[in-house]
Amino acid sequence: MEEKNDKDVRKEIEELEKLIEIVREQHKEEKKSHKEAQKRSPNQVIRIDLGAKYSANFPIHLIVSFLVNFILIFTIIRLFGLAEVDNDYNFIWIAAIFTLYEELYKIFLIKRFVKVVIYSSGLIFFLMNLIFFYAFDLLIMKDQFTFATYLYPILFVLIFQFMRMIIKMTYHQIIRKMAQMASRKSTRGEK
Repeated sequence: MEEKNDKDVRKEIEELEKLIEIVREQHKEEKKSHKEAQKRSPNQVIRIDLGAKYSANFPIHLIVSFLVNFILIFTIIRLFGLAEVDNDYNFIWIAAIFTLYEELYKIFLIKRFVKVVIYSSGLIFFLMNLIFFYAFDLLIMKDQFTFATYLYPILFVLIFQFMRMIIKMTYHQIIRKMAQMASRKSTRGEK
């Protein structure tokens, strides 16, 4: 009888080992399919990159940044009538000087005061831009460029930064999709 019990116990152990092996295989398959599902549809998170650049190549970044700044400054001021500019060529100077100013203070703040940038969630950039446009209005181009009221620079910088954030996010999404399409084409060509 003891021999029979030993055989039954051995059979049960063998069956349990088989079940354990089956569960291991199922777990591996589930893990694999879960990883594939994550690759196919990553969590959509809206992320705002405070130090976002249009290109890793600095001269190209400066040119694109200048063009975006010029178009936005011109459009917002003309569309909303927030300021009076005596000559449309002044928009070029404003955009060029602003682009250089912005790149310099971003490099400085990100290298020297990263905590300030992070803790302020980029509000420091808003304040720096606000200082620039107030100074430009009151000190630099007194007669050629003037905001209609003292509150318009605040409104202008709010609209400007919001529109530029949308443009940068859209630009980065387009670049990312183009890179994904290029990598898909190259992997198809290899197969």
